[in-house]
Amino acid sequence: MFTLRATDAGGVARTVSIQLGAAGDLPVVGDWNGDGLGDLGVWSPATAVFTQGRTLSPLTAAPAAARLEVSTVQFGQPRG
Repeated sequence: MFTLRATDAGGVARTVSIQLGAAGDLPVVGDWNGDGLGDLGVWSPATAVFTQGRTLSPLTAAPAAARLEVSTVQFGQPRG
């Protein structure tokens, strides 16, 4: 679970919680789509799958689920 803080143009701050990944996954962040915004991700050691959640709009816009495009990539070998 990621909890993010955003401030809108009027200076009003709010937090948004976004579920991505499962217990034991390792959180990572980066700009996966090159739009200048930090995107969320997790890597699962158990399955060796990297899950990217790319932001489609700023946190101050639509509900959290509508702002993420999620994809997965196999990366490495699962740990047994």
